[in-house]
Amino acid sequence: MRFFERPFIFLVPLFILGLLLGDIFEWTNWMTLPILAILGWSIFRVISKKPDSTLFYVLAISGFIVCGMIAMRTERTSYSISGSGDYVHSIIGEITEIDNSKKLWTRSIFTISGIVEENGIRAHHEKVVCYVNAPNVELHDKLFLRKRVYAVKNNNNPGEFDTKAYWNNKGIYATVFVTDGDYKVIDKAPAPFYEKWRTAVKELFNDIFSSHLDGDELAIASALVLGDKSLLSQDLRQSFGAAGAMHVLAVSGLHVGIILELLLFVFGRIPKVFSKKRALILALLILWTYAMIIGFPPSVVRATLMFTLLSIGRLASEESDSLNILCFSAFAMLIFEPLLIYDIGFQLSYLAMLGILTIQKPISTLFFIRNKWLKKLWDGTSVGIAAQLFTFPLTLYYFHQFPNYFLLTNIGMMIFAGIVLSLGIILLSTNWIGFIGKFIALGFGFSIAAMLFFVQWIEGLPGALADGFVLDPWVVIACYVLILGIL
Repeated sequence: MRFFERPFIFLVPLFILGLLLGDIFEWTNWMTLPILAILGWSIFRVISKKPDSTLFYVLAISGFIVCGMIAMRTERTSYSISGSGDYVHSIIGEITEIDNSKKLWTRSIFTISGIVEENGIRAHHEKVVCYVNAPNVELHDKLFLRKRVYAVKNNNNPGEFDTKAYWNNKGIYATVFVTDGDYKVIDKAPAPFYEKWRTAVKELFNDIFSSHLDGDELAIASALVLGDKSLLSQDLRQSFGAAGAMHVLAVSGLHVGIILELLLFVFGRIPKVFSKKRALILALLILWTYAMIIGFPPSVVRATLMFTLLSIGRLASEESDSLNILCFSAFAMLIFEPLLIYDIGFQLSYLAMLGILTIQKPISTLFFIRNKWLKKLWDGTSVGIAAQLFTFPLTLYYFHQFPNYFLLTNIGMMIFAGIVLSLGIILLSTNWIGFIGKFIALGFGFSIAAMLFFVQWIEGLPGALADGFVLDPWVVIACYVLILGIL
């Protein structure tokens, strides 16, 4: 495997190593001089005469590691507001994200644009977690706050969720609590046009679902198709979690892949109108529109970008390297947002795709199956096995539990998710055609009920969930070394 044929397979791990090293080692000025000297000497060698291959590889390896370190240190040092709580800060900013599911305290993200000082306003860009107990604060409101700002911290209870690490790895280091009288609305900025359009379309889709469904069926439909998990009860979350199917309720790569295949299947039925190229371009445009409608959640953006690059690569050449394209998509996201390396969804989605691209075919060829439909079922099952094999060490590390019937769950979810998502999209497209919409809605509701019955049946099986796993990070690394060694 030559470097120039698959460069990102080699370079992305080095860049990721640099990101991690950038968090371990504090960047200091004395590190700059020797690095510049090495790079200068290497460039001189390249210009002055034909460089030997060893020099090139040393330059590439060191360059990508250093780039990763610089990217992470730049990201980590881009804040400076005191979070000690000892100071009352006068700050100006905008509510850029808001979670309306909380009743008493609404959690939002307040993006600071300036700090008011004696001699004027000092420009400052930083995001802080803002808990608001004030009914009139809305998304995109520009506020003036005079409050104490505290560092994000944990309560230090045994086994509790690491809140500090969660927010720090999103580039957020401080929090502020706001009640009536603590703020002044400077400007109630209107939402951008695309957001107004997105909100209107999503409300229309919600109205369509609520006109045909209610209760748990409505909650599952909203989560699975529209990415809205606010209606999910704790019992539903527990059932899907115990069965190992919680990922189905979060719009992600599975959903994006199903939608893309559905669109290509539909367009492929009318080849006189849609050539292969036109069908793919239109399908990708619809896919990105769908991502915008549900609010560009990170998991969907990752998956859509991934499938876009993979699809374009395959369209450009039948021999395009999917693994190299996957690594490029990871690099493209990390170079702009280095802290994504700590995002659980980012880690799991790319590891799942890595497993599918590397070992799905060997698994699918373990058995020779003549029947076409059984072969399709086994191919789908092998996708789940490949993804699960590459993600289970991290699953144990983060969630401390493992669904013992994951293989059975994956088979069922591959079928049910495809049916439910397809019928949901068809319903949204045909609801205006009276009897057809009602007929599709009937099948949609029945398929959701069947999926819920299947999940609850898995949950009720003896030993459905193994929990209590506490893994050291080195154990997780050893697991992946073992997996790579087997490959």
